[in-house]
Amino acid sequence: MKNCMKWAIAALLAIGHLAVAIPAVATAQSLNFTMGSSSASMYAIGVQVAEELRKARNLNVNVKSGGALGNVILIDRNKAQFGHSSSGLAFAASQGMEPFKKKLDNIRGLAKIMESSFQLLLLNNVPINSLAELKEKRYPIRLAVGAKGQELELLSRRILEANGITYDDVKSWGGRVEFVDIGDANSLIRDGHLDGVTMLSGLPNASIIEINAAREMKLVSLSDQTISTLVDKFGYVPAVIAGGIYKGIDNDTRTVAGGVVLLTNSTMSDELAYELTKAICSDQARARLATMSGSIKIYLTSEKACATGVGIALHTGAEKYFRETGAIK
Repeated sequence: MKNCMKWAIAALLAIGHLAVAIPAVATAQSLNFTMGSSSASMYAIGVQVAEELRKARNLNVNVKSGGALGNVILIDRNKAQFGHSSSGLAFAASQGMEPFKKKLDNIRGLAKIMESSFQLLLLNNVPINSLAELKEKRYPIRLAVGAKGQELELLSRRILEANGITYDDVKSWGGRVEFVDIGDANSLIRDGHLDGVTMLSGLPNASIIEINAAREMKLVSLSDQTISTLVDKFGYVPAVIAGGIYKGIDNDTRTVAGGVVLLTNSTMSDELAYELTKAICSDQARARLATMSGSIKIYLTSEKACATGVGIALHTGAEKYFRETGAIK
């Protein structure tokens, strides 16, 4: 009986030691990445960055589908720790501006990986060459501005308003504003139901190439005052669409651009934010990401490009990486 008791006590002690030891060995930190749709390049980028982190550290990384607007909210609430958005939305969130109802103080920047340029395209036969002329002539423009709730629509509205034009004005002139995506706009322009379309994308945009091939289009430049308003109030940057990007559009076009950015939040450790930034912006990482998108390949040529135009404050871990590599001073 005494021997049985000794064996039982020894077994219980062994189990106790095992129970204490197992969590320390098996538990790995978990991260949630919220990216674009599973068929899009942003999702593939999330998968690539996740794989690099798994190699470097003992991490469980879950990559999920999301959207530029929702991702900002999820990251701010720490429901996700990494994801993509735009510099315009990140800036708006940090200021508590539309489409956000309050400031989101927890989001931080890691890197910008490409730029999306605003494009206002009209049919060549539309007798309008500037937004000032549109207002002066009260031309009954029929314009697609993107779906409501998306950054494109918000930016299109702000650009019109910077020129003293509202959607109601357009309607009062006999025109029409359509809240449709580029696929529907393509069909409507081809069939003669629309005069123009706005787009926020990398260059060149495949859908715009398709529209321009079917119906000759022209790009409309923004005025210096409009560009200044968008830069000063909403965090965009001046940009130029070079002549020749689209067939038959040979003149340079002045516009604004926003960044496609990768974000985290202030609760992430400096060490992990540093590793994330390295997994995005090092020479080897940029080469891998460039294979996923032509726009990224064109833009992401240096660590300095990664570090500029994010729209919000960098995470201190990202800032440390960029200072060490000389991307920022």
